[in-house]
Amino acid sequence: MPERYPLLQRHRSSGVRRRVHGNYLIFYRITTEAVEILHVLHGAMDFDAILFLGK
Repeated sequence: MPERYPLLQRHRSSGVRRRVHGNYLIFYRITTEAVEILHVLHGAMDFDAILFLGK
């Protein structure tokens, strides 16, 4: 079920996925053993600058 949400288009190689829940964005990565939650951010925030600064 974690594969239900797509990879971020601009950062596909990172393996990061995004799920929207109300006003929040949940960013996660699927590993062989678990789902790793990376960040939970308010939807109004610039997630690209926060998650991928310098990339």
